Amino acid sequence: MGTTASLSLCKSITSVNIKYCKNKISPESQTDKKPFKIFGVPLETLSQQQYMHSGIPFVVQDLVEYLTNFGLEKKGLFRVSGSASKIKTLKEKFDQGEKVNLIEDGDIESAASLLKLYFRELPTSVIPYSQHTEFLNVYQACNKDTDECTRKLKGLLGNLPPSHYSLFKYLCTFLLKVASHSQSNQMTQENLATVFGPSIFHVPFGPTIQGQTIYNSLLLYLLRNFEILFPNSGDNPSLLQQQATNEVR
Repeated sequence: MGTTASLSLCKSITSVNIKYCKNKISPESQTDKKPFKIFGVPLETLSQQQYMHSGIPFVVQDLVEYLTNFGLEKKGLFRVSGSASKIKTLKEKFDQGEKVNLIEDGDIESAASLLKLYFRELPTSVIPYSQHTEFLNVYQACNKDTDECTRKLKGLLGNLPPSHYSLFKYLCTFLLKVASHSQSNQMTQENLATVFGPSIFHVPFGPTIQGQTIYNSLLLYLLRNFEILFPNSGDNPSLLQQQATNEVR
Protein backbone atom coordinates (compact mmCIF):
# COMPACT_ATOMS: atom_id res chain seq x y z
CA MET A 1 0.00 0.00 0.00
CA GLY A 2 1.29 3.49 -0.79
CA THR A 3 0.68 6.88 0.60
CA THR A 4 -2.44 8.56 -0.69
CA ALA A 5 -4.23 11.68 0.34
CA SER A 6 -7.79 12.47 -0.67
CA LEU A 7 -10.54 14.99 -0.21
CA SER A 8 -14.19 14.13 -0.71
CA LEU A 9 -16.38 16.82 -2.25
CA CYS A 10 -19.32 15.75 -0.14
CA LYS A 11 -17.49 16.06 3.18
CA SER A 12 -16.21 19.05 5.12
CA ILE A 13 -12.51 19.78 5.22
CA THR A 14 -12.32 18.53 8.81
CA SER A 15 -12.99 15.01 7.55
CA VAL A 16 -9.87 14.89 5.42
CA ASN A 17 -7.93 11.68 5.95
CA ILE A 18 -4.31 11.17 5.09
CA LYS A 19 -3.37 7.53 4.64
CA TYR A 20 0.15 6.36 5.15
CA CYS A 21 2.31 3.65 3.67
CA LYS A 22 2.83 0.92 6.24
CA ASN A 23 5.18 -1.19 4.15
CA LYS A 24 7.78 1.33 3.15
CA ILE A 25 10.89 0.31 1.29
CA SER A 26 13.54 1.75 3.57
CA PRO A 27 16.92 2.69 2.10
CA GLU A 28 18.78 0.18 4.24
CA SER A 29 16.62 -2.65 2.91
CA GLN A 30 17.98 -2.13 -0.60
CA THR A 31 21.05 -4.33 -0.47
CA ASP A 32 22.05 -3.48 -4.03
CA LYS A 33 22.14 0.28 -3.42
CA LYS A 34 24.08 2.42 -1.01
CA PRO A 35 22.03 5.01 0.88
CA PHE A 36 22.47 8.50 -0.49
CA LYS A 37 21.26 11.93 0.49
CA ILE A 38 17.51 12.47 0.68
CA PHE A 39 17.55 16.24 1.16
CA GLY A 40 18.50 18.30 -1.86
CA VAL A 41 17.94 15.41 -4.27
CA PRO A 42 15.64 15.79 -7.31
CA LEU A 43 12.27 14.09 -6.94
CA GLU A 44 12.88 12.17 -10.15
CA THR A 45 16.07 10.69 -8.70
CA LEU A 46 14.33 9.63 -5.49
CA SER A 47 11.62 8.00 -7.57
CA GLN A 48 14.14 6.03 -9.62
CA GLN A 49 15.87 4.83 -6.45
CA GLN A 50 12.56 3.81 -4.82
CA TYR A 51 12.82 6.35 -2.01
CA MET A 52 9.22 7.41 -2.58
CA HIS A 53 5.83 6.01 -3.46
CA SER A 54 3.37 7.68 -5.83
CA GLY A 55 5.51 10.78 -5.92
CA ILE A 56 5.74 11.17 -2.14
CA PRO A 57 9.23 10.85 -0.59
CA PHE A 58 9.23 8.63 2.48
CA VAL A 59 10.77 11.40 4.58
CA VAL A 60 7.75 13.61 3.80
CA GLN A 61 5.40 10.75 4.69
CA ASP A 62 7.17 10.23 8.02
CA LEU A 63 7.09 13.91 8.96
CA VAL A 64 3.48 14.45 7.89
CA GLU A 65 2.33 11.32 9.71
CA TYR A 66 4.09 12.42 12.89
CA LEU A 67 2.72 15.97 12.72
CA THR A 68 -0.79 14.71 11.95
CA ASN A 69 -0.72 12.45 14.98
CA PHE A 70 0.89 14.85 17.43
CA GLY A 71 1.05 18.40 16.08
CA LEU A 72 -2.34 19.48 14.74
CA GLU A 73 -3.32 21.18 18.00
CA LYS A 74 0.10 22.79 18.53
CA LYS A 75 -0.21 26.57 18.71
CA GLY A 76 1.87 28.27 16.06
CA LEU A 77 2.71 25.07 14.21
CA PHE A 78 5.37 25.86 11.55
CA ARG A 79 5.93 29.32 13.03
CA VAL A 80 8.06 28.22 16.00
CA SER A 81 11.46 26.91 14.91
CA GLY A 82 12.81 23.68 16.34
CA SER A 83 16.20 23.08 17.88
CA ALA A 84 18.93 23.66 15.28
CA SER A 85 21.01 20.77 16.62
CA LYS A 86 18.04 18.39 16.67
CA ILE A 87 17.03 19.38 13.13
CA LYS A 88 20.59 18.75 11.96
CA THR A 89 20.72 15.35 13.67
CA LEU A 90 17.38 14.23 12.21
CA LYS A 91 18.36 15.43 8.75
CA GLU A 92 21.65 13.52 8.91
CA LYS A 93 19.85 10.34 9.95
CA PHE A 94 17.43 10.59 7.04
CA ASP A 95 20.30 11.34 4.64
CA GLN A 96 22.28 8.34 5.89
CA GLY A 97 19.35 5.99 5.41
CA GLU A 98 18.89 5.34 9.12
CA LYS A 99 15.54 4.50 10.63
CA VAL A 100 14.23 7.63 12.33
CA ASN A 101 11.90 7.43 15.32
CA LEU A 102 10.43 10.91 15.50
CA ILE A 103 8.56 10.10 18.70
CA GLU A 104 11.80 9.31 20.54
CA ASP A 105 14.31 11.45 18.63
CA GLY A 106 12.27 14.44 17.54
CA ASP A 107 9.61 16.88 18.63
CA ILE A 108 6.82 18.82 16.95
CA GLU A 109 8.83 21.98 16.31
CA SER A 110 11.81 20.12 14.86
CA ALA A 111 9.64 17.91 12.63
CA ALA A 112 7.76 20.97 11.34
CA SER A 113 11.02 22.80 10.65
CA LEU A 114 12.46 19.75 8.91
CA LEU A 115 9.44 19.49 6.62
CA LYS A 116 9.83 23.11 5.55
CA LEU A 117 13.56 22.54 5.08
CA TYR A 118 12.95 19.56 2.82
CA PHE A 119 10.89 21.66 0.42
CA ARG A 120 13.32 24.56 0.52
CA GLU A 121 16.25 22.31 -0.37
CA LEU A 122 14.65 20.62 -3.38
CA PRO A 123 16.87 21.43 -6.41
CA THR A 124 13.71 22.21 -8.37
CA SER A 125 10.82 23.72 -6.45
CA VAL A 126 7.55 21.80 -6.28
CA ILE A 127 6.11 24.37 -8.68
CA PRO A 128 9.15 24.59 -10.98
CA TYR A 129 10.60 28.01 -11.74
CA SER A 130 10.13 27.40 -15.46
CA GLN A 131 6.36 27.46 -14.90
CA HIS A 132 6.14 30.37 -12.46
CA THR A 133 5.39 32.93 -15.16
CA GLU A 134 2.48 30.90 -16.49
CA PHE A 135 0.96 30.47 -13.02
CA LEU A 136 1.38 34.13 -12.13
CA ASN A 137 0.06 35.37 -15.47
CA VAL A 138 -3.09 33.29 -15.12
CA TYR A 139 -3.62 34.25 -11.49
CA GLN A 140 -3.03 37.96 -11.95
CA ALA A 141 -5.07 38.17 -15.13
CA CYS A 142 -8.24 36.50 -13.98
CA ASN A 143 -8.20 35.88 -10.20
CA LYS A 144 -11.47 37.85 -9.91
CA ASP A 145 -13.09 35.42 -12.34
CA THR A 146 -12.88 32.37 -10.10
CA ASP A 147 -14.23 29.84 -12.59
CA GLU A 148 -11.95 30.94 -15.42
CA CYS A 149 -8.90 31.23 -13.17
CA THR A 150 -9.45 27.87 -11.53
CA ARG A 151 -9.98 26.15 -14.87
CA LYS A 152 -6.71 27.49 -16.27
CA LEU A 153 -4.73 26.81 -13.09
CA LYS A 154 -6.01 23.25 -13.07
CA GLY A 155 -4.61 22.87 -16.56
CA LEU A 156 -1.23 24.25 -15.45
CA LEU A 157 -1.14 21.90 -12.47
CA GLY A 158 -1.71 19.06 -14.89
CA ASN A 159 1.45 20.13 -16.70
CA LEU A 160 3.62 19.59 -13.63
CA PRO A 161 5.97 16.60 -13.66
CA PRO A 162 4.06 13.65 -12.13
CA SER A 163 6.14 13.52 -8.93
CA HIS A 164 5.79 17.28 -8.44
CA TYR A 165 2.04 17.10 -9.01
CA SER A 166 1.62 14.28 -6.49
CA LEU A 167 3.80 15.92 -3.86
CA PHE A 168 2.07 19.28 -4.18
CA LYS A 169 -1.34 17.65 -3.89
CA TYR A 170 -0.21 15.66 -0.85
CA LEU A 171 1.22 18.72 0.89
CA CYS A 172 -1.89 20.80 0.23
CA THR A 173 -4.08 18.04 1.64
CA PHE A 174 -1.99 18.09 4.81
CA LEU A 175 -2.01 21.89 5.05
CA LEU A 176 -5.79 21.93 4.77
CA LYS A 177 -5.92 19.39 7.58
CA VAL A 178 -3.75 21.70 9.68
CA ALA A 179 -5.97 24.67 8.84
CA SER A 180 -9.06 22.73 9.94
CA HIS A 181 -7.58 22.88 13.48
CA SER A 182 -6.83 26.61 13.29
CA GLN A 183 -8.90 27.37 16.40
CA SER A 184 -6.27 25.49 18.38
CA ASN A 185 -3.08 25.96 16.37
CA GLN A 186 -3.90 29.44 15.00
CA MET A 187 -2.62 28.37 11.59
CA THR A 188 -5.27 29.46 9.11
CA GLN A 189 -4.99 28.89 5.37
CA GLU A 190 -3.67 32.45 5.09
CA ASN A 191 -0.94 31.81 7.67
CA LEU A 192 0.06 28.51 6.07
CA ALA A 193 0.25 30.11 2.62
CA THR A 194 2.58 32.75 4.07
CA VAL A 195 4.79 30.11 5.68
CA PHE A 196 4.96 27.69 2.74
CA GLY A 197 4.72 30.07 -0.23
CA PRO A 198 8.50 30.74 -0.33
CA SER A 199 9.25 27.01 -0.01
CA ILE A 200 6.77 25.86 -2.64
CA PHE A 201 7.91 28.39 -5.23
CA HIS A 202 11.48 28.94 -3.95
CA VAL A 203 10.90 32.66 -3.65
CA PRO A 204 14.21 34.24 -2.54
CA PHE A 205 14.14 35.97 0.82
CA GLY A 206 15.15 39.60 0.68
CA PRO A 207 13.79 43.03 -0.18
CA THR A 208 11.24 41.74 -2.73
CA ILE A 209 8.44 41.46 -0.20
CA GLN A 210 5.85 42.31 -2.83
CA GLY A 211 7.03 39.39 -4.95
CA GLN A 212 6.75 37.02 -2.01
CA THR A 213 3.24 38.29 -1.29
CA ILE A 214 2.09 37.49 -4.82
CA TYR A 215 3.31 33.91 -4.55
CA ASN A 216 1.75 33.54 -1.12
CA SER A 217 -1.56 34.81 -2.48
CA LEU A 218 -1.36 32.34 -5.34
CA LEU A 219 -0.78 29.46 -2.93
CA LEU A 220 -3.69 30.64 -0.80
CA TYR A 221 -5.90 30.64 -3.90
CA LEU A 222 -4.82 27.10 -4.73
CA LEU A 223 -5.60 25.97 -1.18
CA ARG A 224 -9.01 27.62 -1.16
CA ASN A 225 -9.94 25.98 -4.47
CA PHE A 226 -8.31 22.62 -3.78
CA GLU A 227 -11.50 20.59 -4.14
CA ILE A 228 -12.04 21.99 -7.64
CA LEU A 229 -8.40 21.76 -8.71
CA PHE A 230 -8.08 18.18 -7.44
CA PRO A 231 -11.64 16.80 -7.61
CA ASN A 232 -10.62 13.15 -7.68
CA SER A 233 -7.98 11.58 -5.43
CA GLY A 234 -7.38 9.07 -8.22
CA ASP A 235 -6.36 11.74 -10.74
CA ASN A 236 -3.60 10.48 -12.99
CA PRO A 237 -1.02 13.23 -13.62
CA SER A 238 -0.15 11.82 -17.03
CA LEU A 239 -3.79 12.01 -18.10
CA LEU A 240 -4.03 15.55 -16.80
CA GLN A 241 -0.96 16.46 -18.79
CA GLN A 242 -2.70 15.32 -21.97
CA GLN A 243 -5.70 17.52 -21.13
CA ALA A 244 -3.70 20.52 -19.95
CA THR A 245 -3.08 22.11 -23.35
CA ASN A 246 -6.79 22.29 -24.14
CA GLU A 247 -7.68 23.58 -20.67
CA VAL A 248 -5.19 26.45 -20.73
CA ARG A 249 -6.27 27.68 -24.16
